[in-house]
Amino acid sequence: MAILLSVTVAAGIAIWFYASSRAEIISVQFNEENNAALKQLNSVINLEHYTLSSNGLAKLWIRNIGGTEIVITRFQIFDLSGGLISSTDFTCITILDILELSNPDVDDAECISLGSTAPYKTTKFNIPPSYVDEGVVVLVYILPKDLYNVDLPVINQDRAVIYDYYLRRFGGG
Repeated sequence: MAILLSVTVAAGIAIWFYASSRAEIISVQFNEENNAALKQLNSVINLEHYTLSSNGLAKLWIRNIGGTEIVITRFQIFDLSGGLISSTDFTCITILDILELSNPDVDDAECISLGSTAPYKTTKFNIPPSYVDEGVVVLVYILPKDLYNVDLPVINQDRAVIYDYYLRRFGGG
């Protein structure tokens, strides 16, 4: 009888330890997911200014107005009917500190390439001239710097916050 009681108590204690440790692991994972979601909500950018020349050179001045450092990970350019014109891979294009403004005229910015052999600075790229007057939609993908994963770019896709901007050239010349 005493042996049966001690086996039952030992099994109960083992199950209790397993269940409580598993609950702790689930709680930590839940907190990590919540923290990541809060960082995503705190990632905010603003398109301060843009220029679009008649030859298709677009420059974007993007400011980080959120509460965390961000990584711009991708640009996609669409025509107005939704057709993809060009796109970058999910890579670290640039990092913006809080309230920092990107400057496409600075030459030491990290370079990207949008479907051509010519590299373009962080927020500078070419749009086919035939789209300049009708306009294009540019999607800017950003991530909090803490969530950016250099080794697994596929994860960055799922975590990205996407902003879309309509760009059109006004006036002649």
